[in-house]
Parts: sequence; C-alpha cells; structure tokens
Amino acid sequence: MAKVKLSINLFGGFSITDEDGADLTPRATKTQALVALLATSKHYRRSRAWLQDHLWSDREAEQASGSLRQTLHDLRKTLGDAASAVDASRTIIALTPDLIEVLPMGAGPSAEAEFLAGIDFRDPEFNDWLREMRAHYEAQAVQPVITGDGKPQLWTPAVTLEKPNPIKVRIIAEGQGDPDTVILETVLIEAIQRSLSEAFEVQFSYDLPSSVLQNAASDSLLVLRVQGMRNQKGERYVRASMETLAGLGSLWGETVRVPDNEVSGPENFTCQSLAHRATVAFAELLMENQPLAKSLAASSSDMMAASALRKMFTMRPDEVAEAGALLEAAIAQQNRGLYHAWLAQVHCIQHVEQQSLDSEALREKTDAHVRYALELEPMNSNVLAATANARLIFDNDTIQSGALARQSVTLNRSNPLCWFAWANANLYGGSLETAYAAAEVVSRIWWKFEVGVISG
Repeated sequence: MAKVKLSINLFGGFSITDEDGADLTPRATKTQALVALLATSKHYRRSRAWLQDHLWSDREAEQASGSLRQTLHDLRKTLGDAASAVDASRTIIALTPDLIEVLPMGAGPSAEAEFLAGIDFRDPEFNDWLREMRAHYEAQAVQPVITGDGKPQLWTPAVTLEKPNPIKVRIIAEGQGDPDTVILETVLIEAIQRSLSEAFEVQFSYDLPSSVLQNAASDSLLVLRVQGMRNQKGERYVRASMETLAGLGSLWGETVRVPDNEVSGPENFTCQSLAHRATVAFAELLMENQPLAKSLAASSSDMMAASALRKMFTMRPDEVAEAGALLEAAIAQQNRGLYHAWLAQVHCIQHVEQQSLDSEALREKTDAHVRYALELEPMNSNVLAATANARLIFDNDTIQSGALARQSVTLNRSNPLCWFAWANANLYGGSLETAYAAAEVVSRIWWKFEVGVISG
C-alpha cells in the first residue's frame, strides 16, 4: 500500500488533508493540539513527558499518560491509511518528516488568519505556549526583511532549510524501568536531543536493542546511550555515553549523581548540565576526530560553525576575526539562521572589546544578521539568546532583550548561553535578584564551554 502524504495547516482553522484533498482533520481539540505541538517542533518530535506537561498539566502523571495514549489512538484512527505519518516509542512521539508537509504562514487557505485560531482549552501550560507562538507569528507578519540591495520588503514565510546528510544518532535508553528512572532518562534524552538538533544537522532514531545494534549494517551512525540507575542506598545516577559502529569504539561517557530534590523536582540542573557537556563533547569529537567526522558525514558548514564558536569566546581579536570569517564561509555553504546569530554575536564581542573602530558599521551588520537569524530559525534558543545580547549591547533595550532571553530559556533550559543572556538583561534592567539567580544557573550548567571532558 502506497504511503499517503499529509498537509498540515496551522493558520486559521486547523486542518489536515491528504494528497487528494480529503479532510482528515481530527474533531477533538486536544488531538489537533497534539499535532500542532509536534508540527512546530524541530524534526517534528517531542517526548511523551513534554507533551503530557503541555496538554494535561493539571493531571497526575499516570492519568496524563493514559490521556496521551488515548489521544494518540484517536489520531491514528482518524488518519486511517495515513496513520504511518505518526510514530511513537516508549519515550518519544513524532511525525514522519517524509509523510507530512507543514504549510508555512501565508501558504494555507487562511493566509491572514491567526495561528491555531479557535484552539483554546483550559490548560495553563498549553495556553502559555499558544500565546508565545501567536505573538511570534504576529511579529513575523510585520517584520521587515532587508534584501540584498538594502531595501526593506514585506515579510515572506521563512523557507524550511533542507538537511542534506544529517548525522545519524541512535538514542538508546537502558535504565531499570522504574518510574523515577524513566523520568530521569526522558529528561536527559530530551535535553541532549534539543541541544544537538539546535547546533547540528542531526537525525535521531530510538530504542534499538543492543543485540540488534551489534549487527547493524550502517557505519554512519553515532550511538548515544542514556541510563538511569539506582544503587542499594537508593541514590540515583544518570549516565550518558557515545560510541560508533565505525570501529572507533567508546568515544565519551560520564556518570553523575542526581540529588534527591531533583529527581521529581521542577528543575533538574544535573541532567541539564550533563546534556550541555554531552553537546560540547559531541562538537569536540567531530572537530578533533577526523575519521569520526568522515564516517558520520558531518557537514562542513556545521564544522566551521563549531570551530568559530570555540574561537569567538577566546575574546582575542585575531581569533574573533577568524571566527567571523568561518561563519561567513558557513553561510555561503548553508544559509542557517544559527550561523547569522553567531555572526551577530561576533560583532557584539568586537563592539564590547573595542576590536573595531566603526561601531555604526557593526550595528548595521548585526541588525541584518539578527533579522535573517530570526526569520530562518525563530525557535532556536541560540538564535534568541544571541539576538537578546545584540539588542542589549547595541540598543540598550532591556525590555526586548529580556523578552528574547526569557523565550530562549523556555526553549532550552540546558543551554547556558540562554541563562547568560537572561542574567545580563535583568542585570542591566535593574532586576538584580533575578539576574543573580540566572547567573547561578549558568555556574551550575556551564562547567566548561570551550573544552568538553572526553573519557571512555
């Protein structure tokens, strides 16, 4: 049976149609909301825990889990022959990229309509998300874009960039299976996945048993193992490790103890910090291990951007200038919003460190780069954090800087750059207690930025 491709419209009345124009829109509002949450996420996937928190935040975990299973069943039943467009594992629910098309703003039947018009229900977490998304698209609708000749034009929908040759990462959860362990694994997996997918072109797959993995045919695969553990004293630990099938063996690994107050608490700094260190280790491995980078077919533009990131934060004028040149070369190869954001950050450093005599030229370049960055990757926490820094440094706009930094923290709580931007915006805005609290988070997550700890 041929697989059916679906078109998902998020503006005006939510709708799902197949290639023949048949309406496959679910009737239930929460089922529509589930699809919307997936369709607006990078790589169209979310953890079950995240979805439960955004759709049933007022229910106990067991009840929310049951509601999600029922909603997922209803969605597949509505889609019928097209149900293969929805994939699910023990921890992740996803839309299959090859079987869906998410229509950009302005492309659907209701070009001027509100994002998810008519979808409202009493869940505070979902409503917070919905307000942020509507505000984002309303801002995009009036945001001028500067063209190559320097003239403003009306905003046009950002093009979804193709992801040629993504690095294939297989995530394996190997914990003991008790509820608290599953929660820790899920939190860590989601944090690592989010950070990696923001920085690199990555394609994730899940839950391949170790016995099958040993016999897998493809060498172009990085294996990320995540394991939650509990010792005889009842203490909880999490471990993340990386290995490859290309004969390079174990590449990196780290085990940390999770304090009791973080196991089921609102904030898990231990997992967030480990996720950040795993992301740094991933970048360091690609830059330092050429056979690995070659076997994984890592894109040269991502490699240049990673190298630029390492150089820019040395603050040395020659290194910062070289970082700018690397990012310009990366943009020439692949016009990612992230690269524009990092280039804006380079200009911020050059301005603050007085590495350029032409401040006005730096301001103009920065303004152009943040516009492109926000157009291309508006939901990338690095883009929002870098833009927040630019608005603070060049415009002294603590309000806009604070709003951007706050959204960046919401998108990725394991990214220390987001917390750093949030701390600075509050410091210069006079909210000293909030600034101090954010700076404390930076110190807990940001153990090492330029160099990751590589161990077997």
